[in-house]
Amino acid sequence: PELKQELRREVVGYGIFSGILWNLGNIAQVIAMHRFHMPYGISYPILQCALLVSGIWGIYFFKEVRDQKTILVFWAGATVLIAGVIILGAFGPGSG
Repeated sequence: PELKQELRREVVGYGIFSGILWNLGNIAQVIAMHRFHMPYGISYPILQCALLVSGIWGIYFFKEVRDQKTILVFWAGATVLIAGVIILGAFGPGSG
């Protein structure tokens, strides 16, 4: 297929917005590391939670995944991710 058919004008804005949002997260990580002296071992895993947000966008906004079993597996992984971030924040580097 031609690029013109694959690249629809109405979805380009969403792609640009998601890229801007993703990079705002990167900027927030750098600010947290330098201004608040957050250790890299804490700030980087929290930044990876952006994958959780993009997964939610993909499932519920863009309807990229419709299989309920796959969505359940996604949420099981999301639960492990969130638990890991909480544990890392409580007991990880710089937690005192």
